[in-house]
Amino acid sequence: DPTTGKATGPALHVVRLGESVVVTIQVTTPDDVARVTLEDPAAGGLEPVDPKVAGDEAGNNLGSDGSCKFGWSWWCVPSFSNRDTYADRVSWTSWETLPAGTHTVSYQATAATRGIFVLPPAHAYVENQPELMGLSQAGTIVVAGGGMA
Repeated sequence: DPTTGKATGPALHVVRLGESVVVTIQVTTPDDVARVTLEDPAAGGLEPVDPKVAGDEAGNNLGSDGSCKFGWSWWCVPSFSNRDTYADRVSWTSWETLPAGTHTVSYQATAATRGIFVLPPAHAYVENQPELMGLSQAGTIVVAGGGMA
């Protein structure tokens, strides 16, 4: 849903060339953990959109639990306070402590190149304990169509 940045419908496996998609990642931890980094390598064919450059915050979610409807405040701080967008990946860093629970982040990407591409797994790890980490499932994505008329 472009207005809320929340995932709707099933996971996409085929995207049309030039289409904008929202990539959503959930991180679940049973315990509070110190300073977590989450990196999502972009699938070939998809280019992450940097909201600082594009000026469009649609689909950009820094990991609140949905109760932060009016921005930041002392009781409502995003789980992942810092986001860096690169050509090949998007990276988030939590505050000093990521509280126990499920945290959701999302970003916009544009289907830029036709083909069948590997969708690499997202990687979350504790900065001072890199052995404490997790990976998402990998997959494939097809960028199709968009021929010239």
